[in-house]
Amino acid sequence: MPDHTHTGHLSTVTARRINWRLIDDALGTALDQSGPDRGGRETTGRPNSASDETLQRAFAIVSSEFLRVLDPLRTQVKFVSWLILASIAVTIAGGVLAFLQPVGGGILTLAGIGTLFGLLVKAWQLARDQAMLELVPARYELALRYARSNKQESELIKQFMTETSSIRGSRK
Repeated sequence: MPDHTHTGHLSTVTARRINWRLIDDALGTALDQSGPDRGGRETTGRPNSASDETLQRAFAIVSSEFLRVLDPLRTQVKFVSWLILASIAVTIAGGVLAFLQPVGGGILTLAGIGTLFGLLVKAWQLARDQAMLELVPARYELALRYARSNKQESELIKQFMTETSSIRGSRK
């Protein structure tokens, strides 16, 4: 089963863009439809088709919500990457200029390096958010494919709900 103990938090901006209520409602419905309490007995083997359809709908909702947020996030990653390249170019230009005019070149180099550090932090945050939004649902979808009972299915859904709660942090 997936281990959610090492998952970080999404950045505040990314977490605000996600409709967490929609995700919680979809997963709650899927949880209600699975588990040993449904039908009063434990089902061995593959869960029934009604449960499968509910799970597929729930994960389709989660995936579409995460994809909705991922599209602008990917654009931001590309934009920040270009800004990093521009910052490197300014830093190099400042280094070259420092041979001709030490004060002006030094200031330009320091400005480029300072900007570069800020952009690298932003790129790291965006890449982390992108990875979490892509990988967290994918690993639970894979784990649910191999669930052999409604009890396992129910536990996986509960873990997924816990992990989505964890990645959004305290920003409900």
